Order: sequence, then structure tokens, then C-alpha cells
Amino acid sequence: MENSEELLKKLTEDSKKSLKLQKIRTACVFAMLVMMAFSVFVIVPRVVNILDRIQNTVATAEEAMTRAQETLDEIDEMADSLTKTGDGMNALINENGEKIADSLEKMSNIDFDGLNQGIKDLQDAVGPFANFMKKFK
Repeated sequence: MENSEELLKKLTEDSKKSLKLQKIRTACVFAMLVMMAFSVFVIVPRVVNILDRIQNTVATAEEAMTRAQETLDEIDEMADSLTKTGDGMNALINENGEKIADSLEKMSNIDFDGLNQGIKDLQDAVGPFANFMKKFK
């Protein structure tokens, strides 16, 4: 019988050890369940909120990129227009360059001192006549 008592003691000890291990497992499962519940009720809503903000930011960035592309297209059109205007001005200057040079040369040959003297002489000659005509007004 002694053997059976020892066997019962051993079975009881094994059962106690098994019960302790089962309690530890249950505590671990409960802890994991608590962490999962925490994740579901606290972390997941925050992640969803952050994802919504990211989506709004991406939409805003896409709008800004669209506007920037439109602005760049307008700038390209302006640059093309300026290039065409510059080409037109170059063509005009090339076509009329000789005439402008001739005109400038003729203007440089004008005797401004003689012209001024002629104007002064004309004023001296017409001045008394103008004074005479003022008296009849």
C-alpha cells in the first residue's frame, strides 16, 4: 500500500503543478485578452484617426500639386510668349537697323548752334510784330 500512497502523493503533486501551470496559462491568456481589448478600444481608433488625417493630407497635397502643375503650364506659356516677342523685336530691329543708323547719323550732323541762332533771330524779327498785333486785341 505504501506504493499506492506514494503514487497518490505523486499524483496529487503533479495535479498541483498542473493546476499552477494552468493558472499561469490562464493568467497569460487573460493578459493577452486585456491587451487585445486595449488595442481594440484605444489604439485602433487612434490609428484610424491618423489614417484619416493622412488621407486628408494626401488629398490636399494632390490638389496643391495640380495647382502647381497648372501654374507651371501658365509659366511655360508666358515664356513661349516672351520668346516670340523677343524674336519679333529682333526681327524688327534687324529690318530697321540700317534706317535707324542713318537717322541717328543725320541727327548727329545737325548744327544745333546754328539752329539755336536761327530761332533767336526769328524771335527777334517776329517779336516786334507780335507786340504790335497785341495792341489790336
